[in-house]
Amino acid sequence: MKKSWILPLIATALVAQQTPEAGTKPKDELAELQALLNVQIVTASRFSQGADDAPATVLVVREDQIKRRGYHSLADLLKDLPDYKVENRADVEWYTDVTVRGVPGHDKFVILLDGIKISSPANEQIPLLENYPIHFAKQVEVVLGPASALYGPDAVSGVINIITSDRDRGVEAELRGGQDGARLGNFFLITPLAAGMKLSLGGQWSQDDQADLSKDYSEFEGFAPQRTGSFNTIFGPRTASGYDPNPSFTVKTQALFGAISGGGLRFSFFTNSSRTPSSVDNKPGSAIYSEDVFVGHRLTVLGLSHVAQAGAFAFQSSLQSGEYRLNPNSNFRNAFTADGATIGTGYKYAESGSLKAEEQVTWSPQETFNLIGGLSLERTHAIPWSTDLNEPVNPNGAVAGTIRGTTLPADFFPLNYNNLGAYLQGQFVASSAIILTAGLRYDDNSRYGSSTNPRLGLVWHVNPSHTLKVLYGTAFLAPSPYAAFAHFGSFNTTVNGPGPESFFWRLPNPGLKPIKERSLEVGYKGYLSGTLSISATVFRTELRNLYSLQNDATSTRLYNGVYKGLDVAYIEVRTNLGTQKNTGGTVRLDYLNFFGNGIQVNPYLSWSHVDGKVDPKEDGHEIEIGRVAPDIIRAGLDVQGAMLSGSLRVTRVGDQRMEALDASGERRLRIGRYTVVDLNVKAEFGKGIYAGLGVSNLTNKRYYNINQAATDQASSIEFVGAPQDLRRAFLSVGWKY
Repeated sequence: MKKSWILPLIATALVAQQTPEAGTKPKDELAELQALLNVQIVTASRFSQGADDAPATVLVVREDQIKRRGYHSLADLLKDLPDYKVENRADVEWYTDVTVRGVPGHDKFVILLDGIKISSPANEQIPLLENYPIHFAKQVEVVLGPASALYGPDAVSGVINIITSDRDRGVEAELRGGQDGARLGNFFLITPLAAGMKLSLGGQWSQDDQADLSKDYSEFEGFAPQRTGSFNTIFGPRTASGYDPNPSFTVKTQALFGAISGGGLRFSFFTNSSRTPSSVDNKPGSAIYSEDVFVGHRLTVLGLSHVAQAGAFAFQSSLQSGEYRLNPNSNFRNAFTADGATIGTGYKYAESGSLKAEEQVTWSPQETFNLIGGLSLERTHAIPWSTDLNEPVNPNGAVAGTIRGTTLPADFFPLNYNNLGAYLQGQFVASSAIILTAGLRYDDNSRYGSSTNPRLGLVWHVNPSHTLKVLYGTAFLAPSPYAAFAHFGSFNTTVNGPGPESFFWRLPNPGLKPIKERSLEVGYKGYLSGTLSISATVFRTELRNLYSLQNDATSTRLYNGVYKGLDVAYIEVRTNLGTQKNTGGTVRLDYLNFFGNGIQVNPYLSWSHVDGKVDPKEDGHEIEIGRVAPDIIRAGLDVQGAMLSGSLRVTRVGDQRMEALDASGERRLRIGRYTVVDLNVKAEFGKGIYAGLGVSNLTNKRYYNINQAATDQASSIEFVGAPQDLRRAFLSVGWKY
């Protein structure tokens, strides 16, 4: 592995440390470094405390870092964080995928906006793109590890909380454009209202026509099949008509946020939408890349909260509603949706909504002790993802449709269920050096049963410069309606309708249970000098009741080889089977120094490692975990001057493991390692006007991300590894007042 990019960072740090100019550095260097790394957070314990005191590993990205690095979405931010791997173009249904400490899926962490959940109500996976903007954030707090003891279902990999700006007033707007039809606009407004209230309003819109990857990746075959209408798939020759032969793979997103707050009362709303190609992981020889072949997601969340103080007691009451809908025109058009020899269209539909009330009480009788307790009740309704349909569902009428290629009525599974949650957590400062935390949450769900999740934490400040943390916690992934009920397949068709036998269907399992997780973690942070900090964590995570696709005939026996009264040669059902054990850790160095003229320099370097074994059949036969890159190195250099700032970031990803196994059944298929360099430069011109230049993949590296669906080159119609963009440049102009 080439390490030439590490040496300049070390040299920069040494030069900065040896050649300071008098009068340019803060009087207390350690305090300045701690201000960078030990910021006040609320997410780890649901009350404000320094990150070094929190009983969790917390990564915080501040507003100035967001601006300096040119982040325009939560995905931009996460891909630069240790322990995270963000996959782009990884899945046809939700486009992106996120793996945290070897646990894949962005259904396994909870996204909050000022403490209000903005993940989907029934935990449907939503693309993580510019539909989750962060330009209005004061900071983004990322808690790693199980958090169900406070946050309940689905906080398996952690919690992400976007904290909005707390300024009294201000206006900001930005326009961004780049190669391949990339354009983006956003704004943010804060203004006082009458009676001590304040209005915050922000929005973002983006469209990216995306680079024509067929110019750089031979797998796209120059889109020749789409241009001719003749597709030579592994299922045999197929034809298609009624589409634009010029390929299109545009990504569109929108988001709008607003809040009115004051006097302890806050009303907020958040809505976003995304539209991504549904052919994204299929080779053009088996799929149509067209503007109308897409998946669209929309989410709307409303929140109302009130905070009051009465002596040693603090009360927080909240009411939240959420609504998710899959665009009824969402569809797939590939070899799997073929009717006979013709590639047809398969439409999809899903929706969900929830209403949640929560009351939290905090008792702080003295500075050394506090107790937090809460009670929540959530009512959820959902219609999980449908099978492929002949026509789009009319969302304003009865939800109904027919199975693609037949006249058979499609199954929809309306669900209504409740979740009652109760939690209690105490934190005690045993001395000036030791902080003890213990918590417990109980959840009872009318659909899948109950779960109890404890949390224990020990924080030991060995001295003002060195801190040790020992953390234990459990979490659970609720079986989402998608996981339990999403189904698809096809019937052989003739002129008169369904044939006598279908080859394949994946069908629902209403009895699916939660995935359970427990984790033990040890962390250390040391301020080695007034300018240099080191942090290290090691963890051991175990997951039980994994979701596994099994042959219904030999395992669940729910369907006995028949669906819709017709014989099916193979029915698979998702069930709970398998255990997984992950071990890993991260080491990170952070350096902060000041040159003359107020120039701030902040190099950083991290190495994250994760590996593990999975026992997919719980028979004692373990194989290596998939959908991971065991080793990832990240390095960066942030520079802030009076009028000019910049950020250079380097990511080195080691060999990547796919989900699929090789012929031996023991080893995951591999995708090659890669190094990506990203650059962002920003210039300020006075009166709040600024301009920026961003370059992604600066060295023009041809590389691949992990593609969930791919198997091996010979038997897969999907890409074996998702091809990624080569170098792209973006210009932005903005105004901030």
